[in-house]
Amino acid sequence: MAGSPQPRAGWVRGWSLVAAVFVLLLTGSLLAAPAATAAGTYDPYDPNQIKVSIKRANLDHVVSPNYITMDIIVVKADGTPPTANYGVFLTFNQPGKEPTDNPANCQQEHYNSPEVPLGLYRCTGIVSGPGLWEFHGTVNQPAIQYQKQLKTVSVTLPIKDAVKLRCESCGLQYIVQGKTFEVFLLQFHVAMAGLWLLLAASMAFLAIPRLRRSMSVLTLHTLEVRRGFLTSLMWTTFAGTLGTGLYLLGTQTAYKAPYSTNEFSHKKWQAITRLPYASEYFYVLYTKIFIFLVMAAFSVILMMEAARQAQLAQDTDDLERDDDDDMWSHGVHFDEDGHILHDDVAVASGAGGSVATAPVQARRRTTGSLGVSPRTLWVAAGVLLGGAASIGVCVTLLKYLHELIESTVAATVLGGGG
Repeated sequence: MAGSPQPRAGWVRGWSLVAAVFVLLLTGSLLAAPAATAAGTYDPYDPNQIKVSIKRANLDHVVSPNYITMDIIVVKADGTPPTANYGVFLTFNQPGKEPTDNPANCQQEHYNSPEVPLGLYRCTGIVSGPGLWEFHGTVNQPAIQYQKQLKTVSVTLPIKDAVKLRCESCGLQYIVQGKTFEVFLLQFHVAMAGLWLLLAASMAFLAIPRLRRSMSVLTLHTLEVRRGFLTSLMWTTFAGTLGTGLYLLGTQTAYKAPYSTNEFSHKKWQAITRLPYASEYFYVLYTKIFIFLVMAAFSVILMMEAARQAQLAQDTDDLERDDDDDMWSHGVHFDEDGHILHDDVAVASGAGGSVATAPVQARRRTTGSLGVSPRTLWVAAGVLLGGAASIGVCVTLLKYLHELIESTVAATVLGGGG
């Protein structure tokens, strides 16, 4: 029975192999358990599981040197982006002073720029002037209610190119408030400008021959009779538009407008245009004023030519009336054959010379007087039409920029950014 032990030995070896595999699996599970436990211990409510840092954002363009954009970066303890959305806030102050009362709420930049990883929170504060500023980032628990502070970080930065502002919380010299007088004045300004434009257009119809012929006799006669009054009214409305505009320029602009000799300097212009949307706002504002003055200059050309056309029409009527008077009174006699005999005749000397009456010569002198060329008159009318459209565009842009500026202030105050 020499071969009988072989089955027992094979059975032992089989169970030994199974036991070895079991031991290996058990050892592996025991070794993997701590690693799995360590990997799964990320708790967003545990301050020891996150790292926080703060730095100034690297931006290609900034609205104003007073706008300081900061990045507050939250990562896990192992440096990977977190999955939780923390409550992150920014406050800032100058050394030795209290931080801003209302912290600015920072949002994850990943949702604006997907290439930015999760955990980078970006927000902007408006500093009130140059100097050293301390910026503090606070990270709260990712909870809607009963948030608790997890960590805070701080950094001190020198802000050299900021503009000194009047107040720390607004960044603007314009206060949003309503005034009945200025609302009325604004409406009066618009009414004066519209009436002035209509009167200038009437001067164009009186000055340009083709436009004169397009009107009925009654309309043309009515305008000619009241031309002096219309001219005076046109300059009255011009003065009213200019005066109310200058007053509103000093009281109702989004920023204090540098328009006087003492205020308008290169240094002050650079200072004011560093504020949010200020450069665009004032470029549009002064462009609107310039267009209005150019329109006024061309309206003078139309007014002068309208006066010349009126005088020319009057002289022509007078000459025609004189012709009729001469013909039917003492100026014309008839011979026996019925031919007209002129008493006041200027006959050119020489054979074959022409004969002309004095009234006809006077008419030729009047109608031949030089005035403004038709091309110049049409250019003036085009300037009025194009200028009116351009001013409308400028008013729309000013309103839009004004709203942007006020929205910036509201976001700053409500978000506690300054």
